[in-house]
Amino acid sequence: MIDQFRKIVDRGIARGDVRREQPADLLGEILAGNYTSILRTWRGRPSYKLVVRLKKAARLMGEFLAPPER
Repeated sequence: MIDQFRKIVDRGIARGDVRREQPADLLGEILAGNYTSILRTWRGRPSYKLVVRLKKAARLMGEFLAPPER
């Protein structure tokens, strides 16, 4: 799974949409960890608002990955 997230990061770096000061494999690992953590929590708590949490996490990870403003 980490490799799939790294590929997404690599494409974002190539387009200039993802920061470059951290290695792509680390960013991919952070994304995969965030995603699997949310899924594990949802599996353990049926009332967990999966879609809501995934959308919030996606926005936060987008902010995290975005290159610094110039």
